[in-house]
Amino acid sequence: MKLADHPRMPPVGALMTPFPHTAEVDTPVSDVLARMEAEDFRHLPVVREGALVGIVSIRDIARRTRWDEEGAPQPLEAHQVMTPDPYIVETGEPLATVLREMVARKIGTALVAKRAKLVGILTLTDICDAFAEVLEARYEPDSVA
Repeated sequence: MKLADHPRMPPVGALMTPFPHTAEVDTPVSDVLARMEAEDFRHLPVVREGALVGIVSIRDIARRTRWDEEGAPQPLEAHQVMTPDPYIVETGEPLATVLREMVARKIGTALVAKRAKLVGILTLTDICDAFAEVLEARYEPDSVA
């Protein structure tokens, strides 16, 4: 169901990307980066024995990794470049509440859980795509004020 079709405030679960990929804390950064490039995403939740412990982004890798002369990252593991204690919300949390908190924290991603188990990820890309659908449903495509 599209965001514009919801009769009431949708929960965050309505916009999330389900079943996100994850990396274990000891996954080499080179493997994290290769997976992100192969799957074309910019954020990867980090887990330790199935429990969420952080999130790594392309920006985290760029900021915290040194590169050798051939362009390969130094041998680091995911936990060494991740942002710990990611923003985690339950699937039923009102979307506006989550968006306001993301703005307040100045973050681009919320991890979505159901009974403490990771079930999805909500990114600024998901939000922008849904907002564009709402605008297109509300306004004529060629009617710019």
